Amino acid sequence: MGKKKKTKSKKEPTRKPAGKQRLQKVLAAAGVESRRKCEELILDGEVRVNRKVIEELPAFVDPENDVITVRGRRIQPAEKVYYLLNKPKGVICTNCDPQGRKKAIDLIDCRERIFCVGRLDVDTTGAIILTNDSELSNRLTHPRYELDKTYEVTLVQNGNIVEFWVDGECWIRRYEQHPLTEGHVGLRSFVAGLRLNSLKIWRIQP
Repeated sequence: MGKKKKTKSKKEPTRKPAGKQRLQKVLAAAGVESRRKCEELILDGEVRVNRKVIEELPAFVDPENDVITVRGRRIQPAEKVYYLLNKPKGVICTNCDPQGRKKAIDLIDCRERIFCVGRLDVDTTGAIILTNDSELSNRLTHPRYELDKTYEVTLVQNGNIVEFWVDGECWIRRYEQHPLTEGHVGLRSFVAGLRLNSLKIWRIQP
């Protein structure tokens, strides 16, 4: 019979000890697998920390000092890398796409497992950060940090070209103030009712 897969410990969530990180997060940052797959490796008993098999979650480690092995192979702490990409139109901001479309990570020559900080939709161009630093990603994207983003918008309405800037409070020249609560998605929703001939959104500040 096949090995029975363990389920997550009912102890989750648990407060993270000072100076330590969740084991699955460390594994994912080192390029082992996605965080979800790393959780499965842990529950299957494939991961050891300081020679001790870890089979339950949550599990916390010090990636700088603990010896972590996966199927007998030691992993090394991943070097933090940061890229600022001017995303072209037609490129998506996800690490996995069943449709096989071109991804932002495909444009970066990098051996580390990186991901996009936030997202721009497929038709939006402009600045987006790619990194393997999940802490930075959280600081830049979590609503509680209230980080503003800036967009430059060009639209054509009845043959007239209108250009304007959109910041965190979303003051728009020639139009009433409109809160940008959902990033570029909210902006597109706002201009959708203007009966435009074309719309171009370029994010200039990630």
